[in-house]
Amino acid sequence: MQALPSLAAENLDSFVRNGTVYSVSGRDNHNYQLKYEARLIFTDYAGNLAQILIPLTAWLHEHEPTLPPEGIRFDADSLNHESADIEIRFELTELVKVIPDPDQGGYHLITCPAPQIDDV
Repeated sequence: MQALPSLAAENLDSFVRNGTVYSVSGRDNHNYQLKYEARLIFTDYAGNLAQILIPLTAWLHEHEPTLPPEGIRFDADSLNHESADIEIRFELTELVKVIPDPDQGGYHLITCPAPQIDDV
């Protein structure tokens, strides 16, 4: 929201669609991966689409570096000559490491950072 000062919080909705949990069976392996489509909906938006895409692509380059170049999709419904409702969609992946806590009897969950292309 800081990158979009002209956007009011009530004009932004976010949703997750088509989520999948990938988990490998194993007695000692509780780790899993989430894959899902993230949807951002900007209602009654009167700014330039670039004002949304610049901070979004910067965030995705850092947090989702394997997203393909065509990985961001959008639709816009014109409301009038000055504003539109804009929906932006992209795929996200989260790796979650699950560490049993024998002392407390529960688990610690750690969301792993995405590997950087330079690290591969």
